Amino acid sequence: MIIAVFPRPAPITVDSLLTSALAEERPRDRAHAVAALVPYLDSGQLDRIWDLAMELADDHSGQALIGELLPGLNAQRLAEVTERAATSTDLQIVLAPRLPRQQQTDLIERLLGEAETEAGQRNVIRLISLQPFLSTEHVGRIGRLLLAGEDPHRALQALRSWVPLLPAEVRCDVLTLTRAAHPDDWTLARILENDWIAHLTPDEARRLLPVVTALDGNARAEVLPALTAVLPEVAPAALDALRHGRGTGQGIPALAQALSPADRSELLAVLATPSTTDLPSHLAGETIRPLLPLLDEDQLQWILQLCEASPYPHTWVDAAALCLPRLSEPVRTAVQDRVVEQMLKQQTIRPLPKFIGPLRDEQYDGISEPRHLLPGEELLREEQYQALIPLAFELPMGDAVGLVTLAHKLDRAHRHAALATLDRLHPVYERALLLRALAPFLDDDQIEVAAMSPFLADVDPGILLGTITALAVSAVDAALHTTLTAAATRIAETMNDGYLRGCAMVTSAAVCRTEPARQQTLHAAIRFFPELDHAHRSIIRRNAAELLHTHRGPSAGRVAPRA
Repeated sequence: MIIAVFPRPAPITVDSLLTSALAEERPRDRAHAVAALVPYLDSGQLDRIWDLAMELADDHSGQALIGELLPGLNAQRLAEVTERAATSTDLQIVLAPRLPRQQQTDLIERLLGEAETEAGQRNVIRLISLQPFLSTEHVGRIGRLLLAGEDPHRALQALRSWVPLLPAEVRCDVLTLTRAAHPDDWTLARILENDWIAHLTPDEARRLLPVVTALDGNARAEVLPALTAVLPEVAPAALDALRHGRGTGQGIPALAQALSPADRSELLAVLATPSTTDLPSHLAGETIRPLLPLLDEDQLQWILQLCEASPYPHTWVDAAALCLPRLSEPVRTAVQDRVVEQMLKQQTIRPLPKFIGPLRDEQYDGISEPRHLLPGEELLREEQYQALIPLAFELPMGDAVGLVTLAHKLDRAHRHAALATLDRLHPVYERALLLRALAPFLDDDQIEVAAMSPFLADVDPGILLGTITALAVSAVDAALHTTLTAAATRIAETMNDGYLRGCAMVTSAAVCRTEPARQQTLHAAIRFFPELDHAHRSIIRRNAAELLHTHRGPSAGRVAPRA
């Protein structure tokens, strides 16, 4: 009897991924595919792609590849490509960071001269990448060239990226054109605030002041507070503008900085006037956040007292989350008690993420609020978090945020009870998000129960994959971990889109703990390369190269759970 032994596939390495990239049919596709791998290549592999870079040096794809290689080029190769660039302006622009100063200046002068002669904007656009090497005189010439355009709106759009660098006399002309092109006060106010004020000198701000004070009420209330960042002496006028108009509030932090501590109380009072539709938008919302370090405790308590009058129940709780880190005892304790009392009274735990941190990535994934707006410390006392745990289990269908947020506070019995709530959660992706948050704290028995839950059957594969891989990272038992990584691979195989399937396979490979398992999954990731376009192949190669380059697969990721 003859037994056929099939050859074992060659291991996938960064080198084999490079070979695959170099096998792309079109030269441009090869260049783009190779450029994506450059951060993960060693010196020998970089030698392999140099000829391709030089072959395509006159093409945009080759120039992009040379740009990736540029920081690591040795003197010999830099000289070689610099010589090649003698007849290619585009390649010289790519090489500019490593050209001698005189060659940089010659390149800039040539591009500017051509633009001024041709009265076109193409060369000006090409000069944007050369901004670090431009002199004030160069930037002034660029500004005057763009100002000479026939379409003022197009000229102003092109000038936006140059505003911080323009010399004062050119900036003055651009401001004049801006006012002429935007007769609407509010549009002009927003342009001044977003594009100009941060770059003005005090003298320029003073020259702009008559324009700003002539704006209508709301536009003036928008710009004057922001202008105090450059011109603190206009703070009284800015405060008065807020008495008679309302803007977006973007400049209010700058105004608060310019005011004396006593005048900040007046600012708070102005923001709380009847012209405000409701306090949350100002004193319990994002406007107040940058002001908090400037306020004293009396001012913080004033905010909390005022927020009690809001028609919205969540207003005071939101304000408390912002103020608590800066309150001292015994006020802090009283506010903490009131927060818990409000949550229990309103039977809602949704504000809880604003009072607890830092959390693990798996928990942040299940919370709707942006991570950068959540606290970096615990704002309530430990016994208060424990008191809120029962409320997390009593919520109506679909509200898993409490259990997600408190995942690290749950003991084993609570974690077991949390797993039993999966059938109550709708939409079904909430089930996956809850399991992902719980994963780092589960023991192997609970992980096995979670992974086999029938209530995950209808979860989207892309979301479910993140949950199963999180469970796999936390599993200690090798057999359980192998079962979970196999499950992750099966989930990836269900994805109909070849590109998403390939990316999912690389995600699965990242949690494998043995090289054979990792290799098997990476082979599955590239199996469908023939049916993908070159851009998608490049992304999967890059993801795989990044994984291989780190030379590490995740170990058990469980944290010490509560008993």
